[in-house]
Amino acid sequence: MRLIMMTPQVLSLNIERTLNPKIERMKAAGINDIPQLLYANPQVLKLNSERNLVPKLDFLLGRMGLRTNELQRCAAIFSLSLEKRIQPRFEEMEGTGILHKSQKTSNQTERQEYVRSLKRWMLYSEPQYQKALKAAMQRSRGGGLRSIDCAPDDKNGDDDDGKERVK
Repeated sequence: MRLIMMTPQVLSLNIERTLNPKIERMKAAGINDIPQLLYANPQVLKLNSERNLVPKLDFLLGRMGLRTNELQRCAAIFSLSLEKRIQPRFEEMEGTGILHKSQKTSNQTERQEYVRSLKRWMLYSEPQYQKALKAAMQRSRGGGLRSIDCAPDDKNGDDDDGKERVK
């Protein structure tokens, strides 16, 4: 019901030509809990498979190191542009040292913080992102921790209940 309420256009999508191929792409990427992902962000069904969904899945699961079971925690990222926001911010965070490959850990608590922080950095508005980036860089020059965890608290990311909000 939420899917239809949030994205009524899904009712007009062709099951054979549109919906099934998207579901198959998600399955091929290893996503097992597709209903949970769609519940978190029904807009995923509106993405063009070849131009949008597949490249985002490749980047999120490959370069960013997210696991398929973590996608629903940051499903709002699917609403963002890969070329204009996700990739440039991720590359800047890697290049400036805010994000380290070592943060892609297997420790469950650290993974949860990595995913939460990564999502928060991606969902920042441009002014929020620039402010957080500047603060993180200043802390790193002052001998502070250079980490994705330097992101200041954001009221536009996660609620305490884990639900996403996007402005």
